[in-house]
Amino acid sequence: MLDFGGLAVGDPTVDLVTAWELLDSEARDLFRTEVRVDDHTWLLGRAWALAIAVMTFPYYWQTMPDRCIGRLALAQQVLLDAETG
Repeated sequence: MLDFGGLAVGDPTVDLVTAWELLDSEARDLFRTEVRVDDHTWLLGRAWALAIAVMTFPYYWQTMPDRCIGRLALAQQVLLDAETG
């Protein structure tokens, strides 16, 4: 078994995941402006958000369906942002 739990240790872009997890599009834009995140860093944060969402499904699908629903919402936010730029 591989444990990816420590994969992002030391990478500050993983902290940006909360932007997609907790904020709507308008609040996310404001958050990005306030923390002064450049395009590259923002893209890495968005990639982390998608990775965290997707890796949840196979492991928790049967045991924690509510968690999977939350991660699905996270993935949807990330993909909506990817569509709009």
